[in-house]
Amino acid sequence: MKGENAVHFLLNTPKGRLILALSIMLISWIWLFSQYSSEVRGILPGDSDIARLKEEVEKEKTEFAILDRKARSFASIRTAYEKRLAGFWDEELEGDVSLGFRELVENAANTQGIKLTSLGSARTTRINGNLSFAELEVSFSGSLEEIAKFLAAIRTLPHAPAWKRAEFRQEMPRIDRMAASPATAGNGSAAQPAKRTNVAAAEVDTELKLRFSGTLRIICRTAPENKQEEMML
Repeated sequence: MKGENAVHFLLNTPKGRLILALSIMLISWIWLFSQYSSEVRGILPGDSDIARLKEEVEKEKTEFAILDRKARSFASIRTAYEKRLAGFWDEELEGDVSLGFRELVENAANTQGIKLTSLGSARTTRINGNLSFAELEVSFSGSLEEIAKFLAAIRTLPHAPAWKRAEFRQEMPRIDRMAASPATAGNGSAAQPAKRTNVAAAEVDTELKLRFSGTLRIICRTAPENKQEEMML
């Protein structure tokens, strides 16, 4: 009777049917878990998987830090390059560097009262699509003080021209040959040779003269030949 009452309770009463449904559901879950437990364990990450994932994250963080430092360094170099570029001779604004550079040097010499014995034409050489440099040969004779004044004047020129080459060579003393030649008699006849005195020595130019020669170089900014070259800089 008790068994029949239990079956009647489970099948015919709402409460019994709920208990029966829950029991069947629990049994189904237990059976499913027993069948697929290995696959479920494969889906969930284990300790080794978590450790490997942490290692990969740390590796990615390190690589990102390296790339970030390189990017910052490149940006700093780019900023310095653009700042330096602004100080170069700009042919679009200042004209042909071959003519302008020569005029700058000549004016610097004139301000110091120096007469250049040689001032060649500026030779230009292209560095890349946007930059080139011009070289100018300069030479003159003068005292050490005059050379120092000329070098100081060049240093104050715009666009910071630099000496590629600079040479000093002492010149031989100049002798006044007219003063050192024997005197002639008033009646046209040759007089006796003059005795050696200190007169000839006094006519020697004792001031130290130096022959200065050098090559000046200036960097010039030209218009890029095409936009691709401009973007590569």
